[in-house]
Amino acid sequence: MQSDDRSFPREFRFGLSTSNFNGTHVVAVRGELDLHTVPELKRTLAELAELDSPYVIVDLTHAALVDSTSLGALLETARRLRATGGELVVSCRDRNIRKVFVITGVDQLIPMHASLDDAVRQALERRLDLPGPAPSTPAPEAPPA
Repeated sequence: MQSDDRSFPREFRFGLSTSNFNGTHVVAVRGELDLHTVPELKRTLAELAELDSPYVIVDLTHAALVDSTSLGALLETARRLRATGGELVVSCRDRNIRKVFVITGVDQLIPMHASLDDAVRQALERRLDLPGPAPSTPAPEAPPA
């Protein structure tokens, strides 16, 4: 949902972009994340939760506002990903937005990082720690009768 109203300063205009870093999906949020814009975030997160990567990072570096409906959407996605062995993390350096996570206790349920680089690094480390599929070995041949 891109705002066509150019009267809003750029930092308040809502926008989402998605990218993928080595199998980790990143959703970058710009502007206000509130009751009016959270449906787009929810759709995007639901789509990503269904894809191959169990790790999703929501980057709030350029977010101007995060309200309770946004927190609910993040918690819903975090629960969905955890149920399948994945994880949702948030990157945010804005003190006021981080304070909302702390006051509500959401920071205890969703890991937070001060930078996107830290969040991507942690996701990559966790992916490398996951046990991979067992190497396939041919079945032994039966001895001739």
